[in-house]
Amino acid sequence: MLEIGRRFELAGRAAAAGRVELAAFEVGELGELVDDDLPRAELPKEGPTADLAGKADAFARAVVPDLLGAAKGREPGAFAAAFARTAAACNDCHQASGHGFVEVPSVPGKPVPAMDPVGAQP
Repeated sequence: MLEIGRRFELAGRAAAAGRVELAAFEVGELGELVDDDLPRAELPKEGPTADLAGKADAFARAVVPDLLGAAKGREPGAFAAAFARTAAACNDCHQASGHGFVEVPSVPGKPVPAMDPVGAQP
């Protein structure tokens, strides 16, 4: 999961800097991690886990391709919207597993996980 978060952060930072080719590359790498590593990831030892497999499958089938298409489209607004949808999917899974404190920011360019003080405005 750390590598997925790192690639997501790098994609967002690249997009925020106008480096669209790098953003698309990082999203592609994230997609490979989701395809290769996420299905074999060990479930959390604490908290609920019943719904996680379905969420991971939906993430791989719909969310990552959406983000990749937006990255390749080179439209900053479309990328930002897809980035926010991806972050929401990540956060939904984190909440479902009892790890909602691992918050993925919805704004490209922010660190993953979110490290802003609690209650701070984005």
